[in-house]
Amino acid sequence: MFFTLLNQLVSSLFELSKAANQTASSIVDFYNNIGEDEEEKIEAFTTLTESLQTLTSATNQFHSISSDLLNPVDDEKEIIAPSKTPLKRKVERDPNAPKKPLTVFFAYSAYVRQELRDARQKAGLPPLSSTEITQEISKKWKELSDNEKEKWKQAYNVELTHYQKAKQDYLEAKKNGTFTASEGPVHAPVGIPFNLLQNEDRYDSDKRPREEDVSMSSEKKKKKKKKDKKKDKSSSNV
Repeated sequence: MFFTLLNQLVSSLFELSKAANQTASSIVDFYNNIGEDEEEKIEAFTTLTESLQTLTSATNQFHSISSDLLNPVDDEKEIIAPSKTPLKRKVERDPNAPKKPLTVFFAYSAYVRQELRDARQKAGLPPLSSTEITQEISKKWKELSDNEKEKWKQAYNVELTHYQKAKQDYLEAKKNGTFTASEGPVHAPVGIPFNLLQNEDRYDSDKRPREEDVSMSSEKKKKKKKKDKKKDKSSSNV
């Protein structure tokens, strides 16, 4: 029974090590497919690296366990307590705090992913795999002109401004004791360029939180109000 469990442990350890190597390779591939946006590269690379570190930590623990089983300590020998590997403390996030908007590439990815799914569904085609979707998104992003990428960056900046204001209001409300948990956001805002929002009707308020805020900056809203006032004056004069 002991050797059966030991063999199972060694086999699991081998598979875990293999998965760690595959993960490292996937990180490099994903990093290379993101594009030339250094900010997006750094964020994606950091996120995937943290996942790899967690996997590596688990692998090291398995190595330690298998070593103890393969080389049991005799009762007569001094038993030394194994040193515990200090685990990185996970930063606890406030679930009620405003959600930071998705960065440019990830906002674009979310938009195109849903667009691809809808297009294939309407055409009666089978859905793409996650790998195929990722490849298609990377291809479309690389083919996007600098002007189109700039529109996505502007949409992100609009959402970022809203986020910073909302965060400040939230911290003040929390400090004053006037904030209620029901007011907390559920989804991270997604910055979508205004021209794309005008041409689509499939994103409702649940799928695209705060679309009205994303599509219009405060300056555009002011210009729209001025135009409406001019129209009202001209119609009243007639």
